[in-house]
Amino acid sequence: MSVEIGPNTIDLTGHRYGKLVVLEYCGERKWLCKCDCGETKIVTRINLRNFQTRSCGCARLGIKNNWRHGLSGSKAYSIYKGMLKRCYIVNNKDYPRYGGRGITVCDRWKNSFQNFFDDMGHPPTDDHSIDRINNDGNYEPNNCRWATPSEQAYNRRNNGARSVLKDT
Repeated sequence: MSVEIGPNTIDLTGHRYGKLVVLEYCGERKWLCKCDCGETKIVTRINLRNFQTRSCGCARLGIKNNWRHGLSGSKAYSIYKGMLKRCYIVNNKDYPRYGGRGITVCDRWKNSFQNFFDDMGHPPTDDHSIDRINNDGNYEPNNCRWATPSEQAYNRRNNGARSVLKDT
């Protein structure tokens, strides 16, 4: 993806801006950066130089020390980030159905992917995602499980149904 840097462009490769380290130039004043949590992000030069973008988004979500778990590319981590975004990022398309209704993530999980992973582990299959047993409850260990799409479809607010799966 690397693009040759023109004579009028300052080479930012290797520079650090907050949690981001610049890896390479992408063209059109955009740079590929790697966050301390392991994620990569393309950022414009102006946002880097003015410190408007200082992480991949993990800092905004309050995620700390993610580089220690080594699972930044896993399905479990992707689900974790999605859970936080739905509950805390107001401009997320799903926020009205989660954070907008008062659904939150327990402090143990909100502040640590490792704690989330210790409690939930990997999803059993690629078809499984996180499900709140009580749809009006928060994301917390005693209210979450891995469920298939059909299990989740049964456990919806609009049909008044509750899970028929045994608690483990």
